[in-house]
Amino acid sequence: MWTNIFYYVSFLKYLFLNINMIFIVFFLCITTVLCAGGPSITLKDGKIKGVMVRSEREKINYYSYIGIPYAKPPIGNLRMQAPEPVEPWQGTFMATNNNKVCYQISSKVHIPQDEDCLTINVYTPVKPEETNNLPVIVTIYGGSFTHGYASIGPKVGSNYVEAGIILVTFNYRVGPFGFLSTGDELIRGNMGLKDQLLALKWVQKNIHLFGGDPKKVTIKGQSAGSASVTYHILSPASKGLFRAAIGNSGSALNSFANTNRNALHIARGVAKSINGSLGFNSSPQQIYDLLMNVDAETIHATQEYYNGFAPVLEAEHPGAFITEPMYELVKSGRINNVPLLIGFNSEEYILLAGSPEKLESLGRKYDNDVSTLYQAV
Repeated sequence: MWTNIFYYVSFLKYLFLNINMIFIVFFLCITTVLCAGGPSITLKDGKIKGVMVRSEREKINYYSYIGIPYAKPPIGNLRMQAPEPVEPWQGTFMATNNNKVCYQISSKVHIPQDEDCLTINVYTPVKPEETNNLPVIVTIYGGSFTHGYASIGPKVGSNYVEAGIILVTFNYRVGPFGFLSTGDELIRGNMGLKDQLLALKWVQKNIHLFGGDPKKVTIKGQSAGSASVTYHILSPASKGLFRAAIGNSGSALNSFANTNRNALHIARGVAKSINGSLGFNSSPQQIYDLLMNVDAETIHATQEYYNGFAPVLEAEHPGAFITEPMYELVKSGRINNVPLLIGFNSEEYILLAGSPEKLESLGRKYDNDVSTLYQAV
């Protein structure tokens, strides 16, 4: 009897091990097939492969391409300079993982931050082999021009694709990497807005390959993202890149959305916090030389003390984003004439309710210099 039991147990063990092995092999085969058979698109710059996902409510298939580089890494000589288009690549870029976040002030970001962060994401219901002319929404995130990043993960955009809309999100530089300015040709400023501009040009060049219509692009944003949207309405550089705009709780006319009078002072403060021998009378050249020769983490650490980064008016030059006061452009009608839907968030700054010190500091700022409330004039 014991011999029979032994053989029976041995048989079950053998069967169990083989079933597990079959399951593992089956799982690996399915995974390999799915990865190998992911949606592929050949862009102007090279081939990409994404993933197919299911929408949350309607359970329809759609296609996610994330982490696509749209600019050269803004490092080395390109640090704090206008972005340059990405160079074409060989082989297939796996657009299945977006783990890049630009350096920012927020301590709540648990993803490694990096200077090499200029990536774009596309979520579309259109199969690669199909053609279509769907409308496109391009989202610009907010965050006071000091923090924020494009939504991460392949399942973003479910609500949009269910409505037959293609969603595009992207990273742009914030904080000193995106908005520090020495007020001259060394560090002109507005790098973050120029990142946005390059991303919008990328959309015009490539969105038809995802089933989108480049003539049906709407840009939208909230808070600093909304201010960015209105900057694109005001900037001649953005003409023709979108047909409509949506802004929620932010405008280029808001005081938080520019730092013209204080830009060099802030740049000097950043330099002084890195090298105490540089005072608040340091020259733009001294600031530039310092910032080009320290590591990114050192610059990033200064945001604890200096975080008033925002767009500035630039001197006239071929790559300028905006050179004239915003109110003057509006009053004269020299804007990109597109429909604009405006809304607001009634509890935009409720996050400060948990920090009376910050509220008091903000109040003192305006009490001491009320002109900061209308410096965009």
